[in-house]
Amino acid sequence: MLFGVRGCAATAAAIVMTFASAAAMAVPGDRAPAFGPAAPAGGGPCSACFAVVDATGALLRGRGVARIVHLGGGVYDVFFRRQVGACAWLATLGPGTFGGVAVDGEVSVTGLAGTNNAIFVTVFDSTGASVDRPFHLMVAC
Repeated sequence: MLFGVRGCAATAAAIVMTFASAAAMAVPGDRAPAFGPAAPAGGGPCSACFAVVDATGALLRGRGVARIVHLGGGVYDVFFRRQVGACAWLATLGPGTFGGVAVDGEVSVTGLAGTNNAIFVTVFDSTGASVDRPFHLMVAC
């Protein structure tokens, strides 16, 4: 079972990095600042939206990201410019650079309560303690 989970995580990481890299190259001007206006409540789905976020909550690159709020202790709110409620959310830990060192731990995602365009991300180390770590988040609609 453990091998299956790690294998799935590795596959998910490869998929996220492929989509994130391709989208970043295709839309280089869509990098949003880490802080900005609140995400709108309406609009269509957030197709191919993603965020590559460092441990401090700064956006390294992304598509459709309105803002990121780092609440501390491995807790992040990622707001998108479009709806994400009817989409799939996938996150994996890892630096946003080539040649970076793999990051140990786990990441959990869920829709942010009271919104339809934000994801609540929580990061844990291997002991289960909340910690700040870089991550990749992808939205697929």
